[in-house]
Amino acid sequence: MLTLYNNGFDRLFGRQANLMDQLFSDFEARPRFENHGPKVDIVETEGGYELTAEVPGMTADDIEITLHDGVLTIAGKVERKEEKTEGEDTRRMVFRERHQVSFARRFRLGDKVDPESVEASVRDGLLMVSLPKPVAVQPRKIAVKTHS
Repeated sequence: MLTLYNNGFDRLFGRQANLMDQLFSDFEARPRFENHGPKVDIVETEGGYELTAEVPGMTADDIEITLHDGVLTIAGKVERKEEKTEGEDTRRMVFRERHQVSFARRFRLGDKVDPESVEASVRDGLLMVSLPKPVAVQPRKIAVKTHS
């Protein structure tokens, strides 16, 4: 069995550490996005909104973004495949923390966004979505005149 090694802990607790390793090796780590999806920041600017989401290990092909009836949906899925090289001996997974990842997050935007101008990109594990406001919703500064 492959276990994580912690020199001080193993030396102090020996057998108890092995028992704990066996107990926890039966449980798989939960996928990062299993319950809530990626962490998201949304910033409002004069011209619209900027959404940034953490999507580590994902590419543009793994992510789907839709805007329908004022609801922005960000969905993603990554399937972890067994890595085998031709000519290698049969391999068996003995420890796994990387899992299939899937999520869907929804944000109600209403009519505050121009759906034709939405753009998205992914780079270095961050998804960036630009959500421009329609011209009618953008604030307009009105000059105050002095009557003489």
